[in-house]
Amino acid sequence: MRMSAVELLPSPFEPHFRRFLESGERRLILCTPYVSRRPLAELAECIGGGVSVAYDVHIITDLSARHLLSGSTDVQALADTVEALSGATVTYVPKVHAKVYVAGESLAIVGSANFTEGGASGNLEYGVALSDAGAIRQIRTDIQRYAALGGTVSARALRRLAGRTLELRQAVQQAQDTANVRLERAARQLERETEDELIRLHVAGRSPHAVFAEGVLYFLSFGAMSTRQLHDRLARTFPDLCDDTLDRVIDGEHFGKLWKHQVRTAQQHLKRRGLISYEASTRLWRLTQ
Repeated sequence: MRMSAVELLPSPFEPHFRRFLESGERRLILCTPYVSRRPLAELAECIGGGVSVAYDVHIITDLSARHLLSGSTDVQALADTVEALSGATVTYVPKVHAKVYVAGESLAIVGSANFTEGGASGNLEYGVALSDAGAIRQIRTDIQRYAALGGTVSARALRRLAGRTLELRQAVQQAQDTANVRLERAARQLERETEDELIRLHVAGRSPHAVFAEGVLYFLSFGAMSTRQLHDRLARTFPDLCDDTLDRVIDGEHFGKLWKHQVRTAQQHLKRRGLISYEASTRLWRLTQ
């Protein structure tokens, strides 16, 4: 059913994904918390095989440990895709839950379907397709702002993460099967190391306060907030970096218990740069431009 520049998309979603992949556009954004092998293989087949045209394919997803352990996301397939398509990049954004697919300025699909076999044909999904160029540009900008809160992950890092995930799955299963305290302790240590690796991928070489600065600017773009409100939003968006119970030291940087201090550092840095200001009478922070 069409409504001017909006088209309603009931299940099955497979033909809608196919339309997106065969749009002929060179710039594709796939924002989805879960991705699996078959749709990624179809992506590579549609735009990779023997095509000389350069493509820019940006996959924005959540590589959280629980997603990898459950198999909701196939990190090995992501690595294969990045290696098969020279213009493909993967960005890890914790807590991203949007399912948005943007093809240039001609098509945007927004709905409930992940880029998985279930999203394509196994589940009852729903969405809308938009063809208005102005709306598509705004959607692209919004999703790119999400991506700025995460970190780009190379094919090499994805393969390393895939190996660690397999090792962790096996360790957890073995500990559960044997009820062995030593194996359970080893599994917990491996899980901790995997979480550390995910934080390393998320921050992508940035300092903690630099990551929080991006978050502060993002949330203040919607209106003035108190420090407490900022803390609440940041903790919900960056749960991996805002753990009050644990102090992690990764590549010489502290993550976890010190996060509120790092947010304050970010606020003061942004204030000195003239990007945000603090109003003492209302105790609110706001963007200055």
